[in-house]
Amino acid sequence: MQYSRKTLLMAMVFVAIFLPTYIWLRPGVAVVIRNSNSTTLRDLRVYVSSGTHKLGNVSSGEIGSCVVLAKGMSSIEISYRLTDGTERQQCSNIFFDSDSRGPIDLGVTNDGLVDALD
Repeated sequence: MQYSRKTLLMAMVFVAIFLPTYIWLRPGVAVVIRNSNSTTLRDLRVYVSSGTHKLGNVSSGEIGSCVVLAKGMSSIEISYRLTDGTERQQCSNIFFDSDSRGPIDLGVTNDGLVDALD
């Protein structure tokens, strides 16, 4: 089945206009965690007021992410294990609510700190 150029053009315009709008307006925030640690973050988890999100293992220099929703006001906490078995839990200084949208970038360093990235 062949489509006319007009049909293909209309489909491309539809995708170009409505897909980015849908992504921006969908509920929740994207939590992006960059592993700047020198070792793998094992069993990485993100905790918010609506529940726990398991991201699994994130290698050094890699990124783990998930979309989270808030029930009321929420902070972001993460937990992970280092290669040597040391378990760490960190709380960020970032808060969001159920009306929040867009990305939240966090970084994990060798010191185990979670920092908002610019």
